[in-house]
Amino acid sequence: MVDPSFPSGGRVIESPPGLPEGWKAMEKMYKSGRLAGKTYIRFEGGPRNRKNICTVPQAITLNADDLGLDPNAERMKYDQIRAEVEAKKEQERAERGCVSKEQEEKAVDLFEREFGKLEAAVVPQIEGWTYHTKWLELSSQTHVTYYSPE
Repeated sequence: MVDPSFPSGGRVIESPPGLPEGWKAMEKMYKSGRLAGKTYIRFEGGPRNRKNICTVPQAITLNADDLGLDPNAERMKYDQIRAEVEAKKEQERAERGCVSKEQEEKAVDLFEREFGKLEAAVVPQIEGWTYHTKWLELSSQTHVTYYSPE
């Protein structure tokens, strides 16, 4: 459903990392069709006041062209910024106790070597672990939640 209070030209939102200086991120809303009411992001700005740019890399390339800079060098700077952001996110996940996909796969391999295939029937037999089942009428499925001793 289309929100009548949503600004017709869109609204400025926080710019993603790496968006060139002088550019802004705009949240816009589909006015009709099957996506009516859903929002999307476009970028605008730069020396030529470009509009409706779909991605940050596109904005970087156009901005570099407009300023007479090397687009490849500017994209490499962006790739470095993205790598730094991802590294920071990974560190924050680790601080919260989350593990990377690689670490998860190693843990599953270790578990399976010790206890066998990680299946529903195995987990309740591990010392200290408990579980709770719930029948979901709508989907005709049994939902199982496992609880570690910690």
